[in-house]
Amino acid sequence: MDNLDKSLQELKSFAELQSFSRDQHRTIVELTKQLVALQDETQELKLLLEGTVPLFGAERIIVTNEEMICLKQIEDLRKISDMAVLTLDQTRQLDLLIKNLHSIRTNSKNILPASFKNADDTKLLELAK
Repeated sequence: MDNLDKSLQELKSFAELQSFSRDQHRTIVELTKQLVALQDETQELKLLLEGTVPLFGAERIIVTNEEMICLKQIEDLRKISDMAVLTLDQTRQLDLLIKNLHSIRTNSKNILPASFKNADDTKLLELAK
């Protein structure tokens, strides 16, 4: 009888351990999903912050829609490259995006021609019409 009671207690403790292990596994899976979602959100927010808020000493404040699109697409390709090697098409796309971003950033400083910078308000209004 003692052996039977002992075996039953061992089975109960084994079942409890299995149940505890399953609960722990579910908790780990849920927390991992939450962590990944928060990391993605943090990365997106960092990308938005880098694109819209100038760093100390930075001259540029204006961010165009084209620049934001380039940054987002580059970030998407970076995420893909973390998981696998980029295809040839993706590599070409990345190259074009980087070139476009560079072009946008270097050309955005010269939006107004020099002749308009000191122009009279009336001349600017006439040009706008």
